[in-house]
Amino acid sequence: MATQAEWDAKVEEIVAMIAGDLFGEGPHSEDQLAEAREEAEDAIDTWEEATVDQIAPLVVNTPLKRLLAEQHDIAEQIPD
Repeated sequence: MATQAEWDAKVEEIVAMIAGDLFGEGPHSEDQLAEAREEAEDAIDTWEEATVDQIAPLVVNTPLKRLLAEQHDIAEQIPD
């Protein structure tokens, strides 16, 4: 069983990866992190929708997709 803290940590990994992709190496400003967080939330939502609609297993072929898959697995383990 996963915890909310594990989920939060995975989301922060996703935000950090996206911030690095968008703005290069850190440190990043608050505005940059806010933009990266929005992008991360969009990516997580898109991944969640894809897992619901999937016919075949999703392809996890990039570091971001790997993190999104891990985040999804953690979310599935957190009790409601």
